Amino acid sequence: MRKVALFMFFVVSVVAITASAIEPAYVGPLGNAEEPALRPYKWIWRGITAFGHQTKTKFIEGNMNTPVLGTVETARGIRNGSTEFLYSFWKGILFSCPPQQPKHYQEKTELTKWVEEDDVWRNVTEFMCSGPAFPMLVALDHVQVESDAKVQERLSKAKEIQESRRQAQKSRQGVKMQAVEQAQKKYIGDRIPMKKDKDKKYPKNLLKLAQ
Repeated sequence: MRKVALFMFFVVSVVAITASAIEPAYVGPLGNAEEPALRPYKWIWRGITAFGHQTKTKFIEGNMNTPVLGTVETARGIRNGSTEFLYSFWKGILFSCPPQQPKHYQEKTELTKWVEEDDVWRNVTEFMCSGPAFPMLVALDHVQVESDAKVQERLSKAKEIQESRRQAQKSRQGVKMQAVEQAQKKYIGDRIPMKKDKDKKYPKNLLKLAQ
């Protein structure tokens, strides 16, 4: 226990000294200088978001090409996400300055591109991530249940549905109301009709309306 405590104290001391020796690389939008000590955490968060993005992208891509069976493509997303996380973890240890462009986690790094281009590493990592589903993953690269035309047709239909829903939402929001009326409509909905006659005065005793 004492050795572990000493080791942790040593690591924390090294990190603190390293962070204090690094100058800020940029100034934030609010005018505050960068805090170099937060770089490892920013890189780790970048790796986590990249892992989720790569996994989601391959899941959608696989099901678009081959519905249901294409779910095995998720293994490649896990592979890409793992390499992205390892790359981010290593950059965080080195206290490298993280990218500043928005959604930079969606871009593949050099490590992921190298693994995808190398035949040996690509097959080994795909087998590690897919396991028993590896033969199906390789077979789907050569056989597709749906043709490219059908895939594009389904994609266009999905985009049309999304656009129609977006337009319907905009039309509902086009009606200008006061802030109080908007809150009432959002809370009450269609259960109780909105007051249309704003100039009409109602009695203080609402029970008189029931007579």
